[in-house]
Amino acid sequence: MASVTLHINGMTCGGCAAGLTRKLSEFPDILSAEVNFATETAQLSSQTPLAAKDLVERVVTAGFSVRCQSTRLHWPTANQPDADTLERLMTDAQIIDWSWHPELNTLDFTTLPEARIETVIAPLTQLGFTVERVVADEPSAANDSPYELWIAVALTLPLVAQMLAMWLGLGWHLPPGVEWLLATPVQFWLGRRFYVGALGAARRGEANMDSLVALGTSVAYSYSLYQWMTLGQAATGHLYFEASAVVITLILAGKHIESVAKHSALEALSAVLALKPSTVTRLEAGHEAEVRADALLPGDVIIVRAGERIGADGVILKGEAEIDAQAMTGESLPEVRGQGDRAVSGTLVMNGQIRMRCERVGDASTVSQVADLVKNAQMGKAPIQQLVDRVSRWFVPTVLIIALLTLVGWMFAGATFEFALLAAISVLVIACPCALGLATPTALVAGTGLAAKAGILIKDIQTLEALPDLTDIAFDKTGTLTEGRPAVMDVEFSASDDSHEALINVARESTHPLAEAVVRHFQSQGVKPWSIEGSNITPGQGIEVDYGAHQYRFGQWAFVQPNHPEPKHDSTRSYLARDGVLLASVSFADQTRPEARELISTLTRNGLRIHMLTGDRTAVAIRLGSELGITELHAELSPDDKIATIRRLRNSGRRIAMVGDGINDGPALAAADVGIALGSGSDIALQSAPVVLMRADLRLIPDAIRFAGATRRIIRQNLLWAFGYNVLCIPLAISGALTPAIAGAAMAMSSISVVLNALRLKRMQPADLTHHES
Repeated sequence: MASVTLHINGMTCGGCAAGLTRKLSEFPDILSAEVNFATETAQLSSQTPLAAKDLVERVVTAGFSVRCQSTRLHWPTANQPDADTLERLMTDAQIIDWSWHPELNTLDFTTLPEARIETVIAPLTQLGFTVERVVADEPSAANDSPYELWIAVALTLPLVAQMLAMWLGLGWHLPPGVEWLLATPVQFWLGRRFYVGALGAARRGEANMDSLVALGTSVAYSYSLYQWMTLGQAATGHLYFEASAVVITLILAGKHIESVAKHSALEALSAVLALKPSTVTRLEAGHEAEVRADALLPGDVIIVRAGERIGADGVILKGEAEIDAQAMTGESLPEVRGQGDRAVSGTLVMNGQIRMRCERVGDASTVSQVADLVKNAQMGKAPIQQLVDRVSRWFVPTVLIIALLTLVGWMFAGATFEFALLAAISVLVIACPCALGLATPTALVAGTGLAAKAGILIKDIQTLEALPDLTDIAFDKTGTLTEGRPAVMDVEFSASDDSHEALINVARESTHPLAEAVVRHFQSQGVKPWSIEGSNITPGQGIEVDYGAHQYRFGQWAFVQPNHPEPKHDSTRSYLARDGVLLASVSFADQTRPEARELISTLTRNGLRIHMLTGDRTAVAIRLGSELGITELHAELSPDDKIATIRRLRNSGRRIAMVGDGINDGPALAAADVGIALGSGSDIALQSAPVVLMRADLRLIPDAIRFAGATRRIIRQNLLWAFGYNVLCIPLAISGALTPAIAGAAMAMSSISVVLNALRLKRMQPADLTHHES
């Protein structure tokens, strides 16, 4: 499945996001579309890659625009490039638009910001073009310009002073002409965004927040203008220019405060995205060259100096440096890395200089995957938010009908036309759906972004909803509750002369931690290597190797000696056999993680039932379970047995999380209600788990539950407030108890309160869970 993220300009409220989602979902080649008003992005999924030009056209047709990236290349000679070749190269699916300027010898083309433009540029540079510049569009900020807000305030203050004088009975009024001069620029210049938004919605056959504001203020302005034109100076005291101006100014102020707060909520996401350097220093034929990080290929060698972030995952070839990974993993202390050590993209070189060989680059690098996971997590919708989106489609049209009925109802009840009109305008202004549109995304952005800064990746909102409801947590043993780096404690050989040689050569064929421990244990001893053509691994049991005329098996007793009872031992053991004859027995010990006992104690106090799932011997599981305080022990399990155990617990009504890091844990992680993978584990485990701990610290588990519980709670509070606001305020507006100005202030405050409530998550810090969130 192909996925693409678009950065959308022109959305003014949650209704815009819901409307664009519906429009994009109507296309048959788009399997799913999620538009997020808070992050101003749209995420689209399809079975096949979609042409960027088509996607942009679809968004533009819906009344919005897409942020793009422009690239200019220069042609260095007077001879024109071949037109047919240029036309062929510019048919790339990533290109939205292109143009050749022969008078300037320049070629411009436009792509999405995330496009791999190196694949477009490479054949062009081979023709002779040189890159002149690459410029990404900035987010549209016209709607939140502070200077326009201050102009609106300056023009509206005299009108507000007139309102106060009237309420105090002072009898002071501005001349009608002055009122008109003050209100007109506020209505049509500073308030033009509402007309633009309303017209865009009308073209889509919809109505949104802009429709309500534009209609309500236009009615107040037009009625006042009519009164002035009809009555002249006698209209003094019966004009409502101040109502339209005050409403627009208050909403502009609310939008500005909302924008500042929303960007504050997005800081955590921006911090994650900023970890990926835009350029790196690459060695090319012995010379240093600055290139875009996206242009790196596996095998390239880059130089990273103090103060620079690493642009790819790889191995250090030369040099030594302190590397700070806090922004990526939450680890507070930098680590010294040198030749032969691995380095991860997104981490910061504090001092020193390293030269490293790139292995995972571009979208495959850790920093890119983390950024994608964080962005994807923030695109989801809570189940209740999906209901909100369905309701919002009919919300604004319903409000328009209610406003009309309010006007007609008060007229039939004998009220003056002015009173009925002001009540109807108040209904239009008060019923803004912005708070509903911001309720989920702002909390989700703040919560998942801060969790990511702490080293916890929560991939989707379904996982966030499930984490606080867990009843059980199952831990894999090796590499999870233990350090995962077992050491050989004892080796017993048979009388065979080649047992020692066979053990080392067979162990070399396996990547299992126990086999690697055997290789490390004997690495200083010179042993003749075997030329083994092939081997067969049975997951969870062992490895089989054919060498010469013999068959060797190394692994568990049941795999090596299936027809014999296993001797009693209280340690982890592996065995080597040749043609069914036992050659060697190896015992291992693995250090328990220092934080494991405290973690188990904390989770148990919080009412969670703890399980240990291991393929190791029962005696080993009992010993470790006794040490850590785990009573639910499931030992001697194959990978399929682990899945069956988890399914049995789920079928009994338990909500279970599985914590693991190994290749064999991948299916079990996927089978649980929530899979939690330690970041030091395999790629398979990371892809299978909806929660990833970026560093191997089990104390992040209660932090993940805590972040998820708090975020879910904030989402529910926001939605409750947004619904409650409309349920309470619309009847008040119908009753005439609210003036349009008060309605505008209340509408602005509703959105601000939702965003500020979400910002409370920013005060959270990683800490051991002291109570279970529910």
